[in-house]
Amino acid sequence: MANNERFQFVDWNRRPYAEAVDEMNLIVEQRIAGNGSDTIIFVEHDPVITMGRRARAEHLVGYASSDGKTIGGIPVVYTDRGGDVTLHSPGQLVIYPVIRLKVREQRLHDLLIAYENLIIQTALAFGVKACRIEGRTGAWTPRGKLASIGIHIRRWTTYHGIALNVSNDLSLFDNIIPCGLHGIKMASLESETNRALDMAEVKKQIASLFQKVWEQMMAR
Repeated sequence: MANNERFQFVDWNRRPYAEAVDEMNLIVEQRIAGNGSDTIIFVEHDPVITMGRRARAEHLVGYASSDGKTIGGIPVVYTDRGGDVTLHSPGQLVIYPVIRLKVREQRLHDLLIAYENLIIQTALAFGVKACRIEGRTGAWTPRGKLASIGIHIRRWTTYHGIALNVSNDLSLFDNIIPCGLHGIKMASLESETNRALDMAEVKKQIASLFQKVWEQMMAR
């Protein structure tokens, strides 16, 4: 994919969650050591439920296997990202920015807002009006939650990231209480526009906006 002066964009297409996280962690270690490039990873995952550092078991509401390793037939994995429980599946674009933060960029609240703005501006490019909701991380439409954000920072290198619902099966979220927020619905670009979207075009739009949104964060 096209890169700019700072960020390298890579497309992993579809990969199992554990495999992708292992490779992402290798990039994280390189960045912590001052090697490699700040890398923005695009990927889709096989169906998986991920439990962040604040996740609670009662937020798994689907049918549990006897060993508790699957909910509604979907594997459950624990991860070091922030946030509660979420779900990934094909048609959802997961974005993992692995970025070694410079001193002026070490403002976590502004970083989360930048990621929210990235999704809001991307959605607008496809005719979808999304917004932030104070106190609720992510991007939202009147129909529900369009994107979830959960990051982790180690030695001032940020990783994990953003899950944008593009054309995924939203019914799979019935197996969880998304982000631990009772009563919320999930939305996608496809459900908002009532038309099929080209995932490649969504990736292209995000890549074209990333540097701009980062500069907007720095100007705050």
